[in-house]
Amino acid sequence: MNILLLTKSFSFESTFIQKLNAMNHEVLCSEKLITLLIEDSIDDGLWNYFQAIIFSETLLNREIYEILIKRKLKPKIVCLKRFHNLDLEEQKIWVQKGITNFISEKSDFDDIREIFNSTDIEEKNNSNQSSNAYFPKKELSNLINIRLSRQEQNLFMELKGSNEPISRDELSRRLWKQPSNNSTQSRLSNLVKKINKKMKENEVDLYISTVWGIGYVLIKV
Repeated sequence: MNILLLTKSFSFESTFIQKLNAMNHEVLCSEKLITLLIEDSIDDGLWNYFQAIIFSETLLNREIYEILIKRKLKPKIVCLKRFHNLDLEEQKIWVQKGITNFISEKSDFDDIREIFNSTDIEEKNNSNQSSNAYFPKKELSNLINIRLSRQEQNLFMELKGSNEPISRDELSRRLWKQPSNNSTQSRLSNLVKKINKKMKENEVDLYISTVWGIGYVLIKV
């Protein structure tokens, strides 16, 4: 994946860039592009080269706001990188502005890898999944119908029934009757991305947020 890291200090990001490079991602670390994006004067060819954009903690909030307002970031992965985990209210504000993922110094290798997995990976067919079932309107707080697979429905309902984050291990046990492993973590990640994509496409004000080091939580945005 081609990733644009917007930062004001290359040396500050060196360790983080090494992590991304170790995952076979190509990273462009740039300060100059911050100004070009704020002025909305970046070349479309260069912009379209990147599938993901990361806003470093070295940027001011107002600079990030201006870029989010002026540039259409869909369907890019848009990450906010911060020193510490943001609380749910802070995450909610950023999600409303267009951020899709959060990274902190507590994010480990698996957390970062999960973010930049391809959102186009299709789930393998299995007996626990039915195709394109409509999710009942009443279960979305009388919002709208969206098409969710059986596994997407099951995950959504587990998160909808909890006010606190649920760990990956607990979700794995509830959905597939087995402890968390690389396979179930990958499946969870793909399910979360697909659900969030459908919520966003259908303008549903719900979002599954990753709470680093803990698991997932459903928030209203």
